[in-house]
Amino acid sequence: MSDSTYVSIDQNCHPLWDTIPKLAALARHGWQGVHCVEDIDVAFSRQGARPGESGLALLTERYYRGGHSDWGAALFAHDFLGRLPVDIRVLEPYTGRTTAALARLLETTIDALYERWSPSDNWQLVGSSYADDPRWHRLIGDVSLAEAGPHLMTLFRHAREDLLERFPEAAVQARLGSWFDAQESFAAGRIAAAPSAPLSELYRSWLQDALGGACRLALTSERFGLARLAGGDPLLRLFLERYDDAGAAYNQALRESGVGMSPLRLSEGELPFFVTCRRDGRLVRAAAALQDGALVAGDRRWALAGGALPVEAMERDGVVALAGKALLLVLQARLGAEPAALALPHQGSLYMPAAHAFERLLRAGGLLTAPVQPVLRVRFRFFEHWRGLATRVRLPPYLAHSLGLAEGSADSVAEAISAGIAAARRDLESLRQPAGREAFWRERTGALAAERDGLEGERRRLAADPQRRAEASLLWQRIKDIDRRQAEEQAE
Repeated sequence: MSDSTYVSIDQNCHPLWDTIPKLAALARHGWQGVHCVEDIDVAFSRQGARPGESGLALLTERYYRGGHSDWGAALFAHDFLGRLPVDIRVLEPYTGRTTAALARLLETTIDALYERWSPSDNWQLVGSSYADDPRWHRLIGDVSLAEAGPHLMTLFRHAREDLLERFPEAAVQARLGSWFDAQESFAAGRIAAAPSAPLSELYRSWLQDALGGACRLALTSERFGLARLAGGDPLLRLFLERYDDAGAAYNQALRESGVGMSPLRLSEGELPFFVTCRRDGRLVRAAAALQDGALVAGDRRWALAGGALPVEAMERDGVVALAGKALLLVLQARLGAEPAALALPHQGSLYMPAAHAFERLLRAGGLLTAPVQPVLRVRFRFFEHWRGLATRVRLPPYLAHSLGLAEGSADSVAEAISAGIAAARRDLESLRQPAGREAFWRERTGALAAERDGLEGERRRLAADPQRRAEASLLWQRIKDIDRRQAEEQAE
């Protein structure tokens, strides 16, 4: 497989994330390719932030009312075996209640539900995404080591404490200590040496140090550079030449796949591309649109020359790259002048169903005839490698409670997690039906269920007597209190 080539694109390319093992696994299996350190994705966002705000914070990822969340693509890391964020609305099919009804039952507010149950164990660097002009957003390549460095070092210290808690054996802790000493020293040295350098350059040097010559390294802005794409990107050319047809196929792919992405506003000429620009010394991007024969981004406008991009004029204005939105990017990477298989983690990229639908629709309409390279999935089989290992693992409290196991060998923990996942899937499936929810409740809150049955029988008896219906109403309040207690016990 030595002639097999791939392209890989990742944010957050530090050793606490999965980029290094992914690239090492590819090299071990004979794949050769290029890894692009992401520098042209939006660095971060924060709910309520305003243009020009400069403060950054390392916070746990969570959702807010309406399904909104902060965004931290520049720097993030997950506690070992930690929780994912929960949008409370996804619980509705399993509780049989709307989020508002659940809040009323628990005698709280929707915001309080999100505050209590949504936060995860994923730590991310967040802040205002806006540059001075709200149409332009700061990118990962705009974040300096002086800005991000202190937060990165805090994240590594937190990760050290977390892993020492999860692995109690002295020999394992010694190895962890040595590893973290080396990584923190590497990062601190480069932050001190070049504080004005972008965070993406630290990531590139970290990968070079860890992988040696296992793959070529580049920046996403180089892979999707303006001049390079303008000369040979079939998707860019398609949208410029046949906008209505391409846009309709794009929106249909989103509808069919249900990935939750916003459709293009075709009446406004919105394009599924971002213009990346150096503007007043900052690396920023804005959404692109096609309007009256011109490409428009933010406050910039470039007239198309015979339907083609005016590359020289755009370069004079500081344009660096023109990369597609997520759905389009996974196709762009596998097309064009240097097509290659796109290497993704096994569960990576939620947008692939939409990308596959878009490609199918383009081919069906005769809009795309060029071959597309495949998607290459890299699977770590993490828990499978724990089988037979005696290393002690201490589970985080939420997982210990769920599995009934606070600490055990890696082998026993892997077995318990596998069984727990299977049981959780069965429970969630049963909770979709009223009968299943009733059985689930009775199994876990037997005494409350018996008390409720007794009260409900008495309430119906009283309600049948016109002279005692007021007493029945009082019992109903006691029944609602049991419902609240039952919901709280299930949540815990």
